Formats: sequence, structure tokens, C-alpha cells
Amino acid sequence: MALDETLGNRLSLRIDPTYPHASLWKHPNGNSLKVTYVNLEEGIQETASPNYSDIEITGRAEGYKVFSGTSNKEITLTFRFQATDHATVKEDVIYPARFLDALKYPLTNGNLSYPPPPCLLKIGTLLMARVVVTSADITWEAPFDVETMEPHSASVPVTFTIVRRVSQNLEYDFDGVFQ
Repeated sequence: MALDETLGNRLSLRIDPTYPHASLWKHPNGNSLKVTYVNLEEGIQETASPNYSDIEITGRAEGYKVFSGTSNKEITLTFRFQATDHATVKEDVIYPARFLDALKYPLTNGNLSYPPPPCLLKIGTLLMARVVVTSADITWEAPFDVETMEPHSASVPVTFTIVRRVSQNLEYDFDGVFQ
């Protein structure tokens, strides 16, 4: 999918504004990522593995499998960044790739360390989720500038893990669901 006017409406990634330590995030891109290209040929992979426990029953040859929960859902997709000319390499390639890479590390303030920032990921009408980046690997791609060795493109496969906000309100809104 190449850059067009509506891509920003279809795919967006930004740090959750409710994250209490969001003010510690310092990056040239700010709190959101300008997405110019996503490699949809590789697809968007969603995984969530169920977990089962074995229950042994005396006198039975095999045990029962009892559902004990699932792991958090993971979403994997590949971002591609391409510079149009030498003047925009940092803004179009280096900063966005490092933005994704930095999201997997904790934030620090002096001697204190805070968890990596949760983000809001929106993929069109397919998905809107609160996620953390658990994997982001940058591959710098040719052509490289001869003098500065700055790459003119980068590929970043990213794995997001969905996290939920802990809510003290455990009420279920029946009216909102069944209207």
C-alpha cells in the first residue's frame, strides 16, 4: 500500500495519552508515528494461543484437557520507510524506524525506570487496540549515502502485544450491549 491521503486514517500508532509517564517520552517524532507504507503483501498476523491443563483421572487411559485461559493476542506487521531524497532521510527513514524500536524499551527518569509506553494501534476498521511493542527489528536497506552511511530505506517487522487497562469498575453495561 503506497502513501495516499487516507493512509493516516487507516493506520495510526501513537502513545496512549493516559499513560502516566508519557511526559518522559522524548523523540523527534513526538508521540505518534507518521506511517507512509505498510507491507501488506506479508499480511497482518494475529495470534492468541489457548492454554490447557492436564487433569489425570484414575482408571482412565488419557487425562482430560481443561481450558485454563489464553495468552495475550499478538499482532505482527511490517513497516517500510523510504526517503524520497537525501534531505529527508532522517525524517522519513531513521526517526520513524528508531521510534518503533524505542517503544520496546523502558522509560527512565534519573534512577527510576518505568515500563515501556503502551500505544494505541488502529488498523482501519479491522482493529483498534491498546498495545505494547514486544519486538521491533530494524533492517537498514540500500542505497546508502556514501559519505554519511545513512540508509534511504528501512524495513521494520513489529510485534505488538495487546494489553488491557485495569479497571476497578467490574459492572457490565447490559443496556449498552442489548440496545
